[in-house]
Order: sequence, then structure tokens, then C-alpha cells
Amino acid sequence: MKAKFTFNLPEEMYEYNVFFKSDNLLSALWDYSQYLRHQDRQAETPDNIEIMRKRFYEILQENGVHLDDLI
Repeated sequence: MKAKFTFNLPEEMYEYNVFFKSDNLLSALWDYSQYLRHQDRQAETPDNIEIMRKRFYEILQENGVHLDDLI
């Protein structure tokens, strides 16, 4: 089975970005879930929200995902 995806750019730039960044997004979210799992086991206090938020954006950036492009 073959599939062909066609985008009418620049009008469908949003759809194009979502389609081509979905694998990167999945990878970023998986990495973050593993990070949170580790933090949950190692955290001494629940005051790590700021640290986790910053790490979330670092992981997205490492995977080439920029939320501003997808929203």
C-alpha cells in the first residue's frame, strides 16, 4: 500500500507542520514522560514544577518541535 500526501503551501502550512513534526513530537513526549518518571522517583519535594517546565521545552527543542509552529 502506498500513500501520497499533498499540501497546498503556504495555505496549508499548519497541516504540513503537524504532519511532518508528528514523529518528532511523539519522541519528545516520550522523552519527557521518562524524565517525569525519573523525577517522581528522585524528587525530595514537589516544588520542581519550574524545573520540569523548562526541561519540557528543552526536550521539545532537542526534537525539533516548536509549539508555536503547531498552534
